[in-house]
Amino acid sequence: MIKSFIALCLLVLASACTQLPKVELQSYRDAFQATQAAAAPVIADYAVAERAQRLRLLQSESSGREWTDDTPYFTTFSPGDTAAVSTIGLPPGADAVDRSLRAIAAYNETLVALAENRNIDEAKGQLRQIVADVGAIVPVGAPKLAMANALSDLVVNIFSPAIEAGNRELFREKMLQGYEPMQGLLDQLIGHSEAQYSTTISPLLIKVEEGAPNKSELIDKINAWHQVYADYVVLLQGTKERLTELKLAVENPRSAPLLARASAGSAELRAYAEGLRRSIDVLRATP
Repeated sequence: MIKSFIALCLLVLASACTQLPKVELQSYRDAFQATQAAAAPVIADYAVAERAQRLRLLQSESSGREWTDDTPYFTTFSPGDTAAVSTIGLPPGADAVDRSLRAIAAYNETLVALAENRNIDEAKGQLRQIVADVGAIVPVGAPKLAMANALSDLVVNIFSPAIEAGNRELFREKMLQGYEPMQGLLDQLIGHSEAQYSTTISPLLIKVEEGAPNKSELIDKINAWHQVYADYVVLLQGTKERLTELKLAVENPRSAPLLARASAGSAELRAYAEGLRRSIDVLRATP
């Protein structure tokens, strides 16, 4: 009887050591959802400006297309016109950013699914979504605008075996291996913010350079966008830090200090998201 009791206790302790920190994971998942929501207006405005930029290029003489003041229309159509003209979906740059955030969200949700001991098939479905989103991120122009194909390949190579794994420990191991690719994806988003900002303010700069009568208001708008992007990058950097804290908590689920730091970090991330929303409110209020 005593031996059986000791064996049961050891089994419980061993199980506790391999469990993911459920509350902390849920808190981080929810905080990142706030990050996604706060970033949505930034992506939406980026998409509008990106289409306008691509359309200007399409209309320019360098494109070799028939578009003049006398004939302000295209007499031919090319599938390449889609990114500049179509209003369905997002243009490539904005789509890459959106897919990156969705992939990170799916990664978070998969960790929560494991922590909550949901059906393994549900977690596999989340992983398939990660592979689909990250695998579809492709270069969208100059190197400054490109999301790395190598990162997509890395994510696919790590997560594909996990999709087929029925063993929960192997599955958990593969998920922890996803930490580096997710950090890399956030680095890509931070680096991409330079081109994203330039594209977003491009229509405003054109009006300033053309001597628009409301030049001072346009400059205020540009400066407001600069503040928005500063807060956007702080939010992404905060996500990187929170993900590191969460990884440590996942690896050491019985460490109270690490668990406490992971929980506090999630609250900070929500505060960063709220800060970005306030910056966007100021931007919208700027004439």
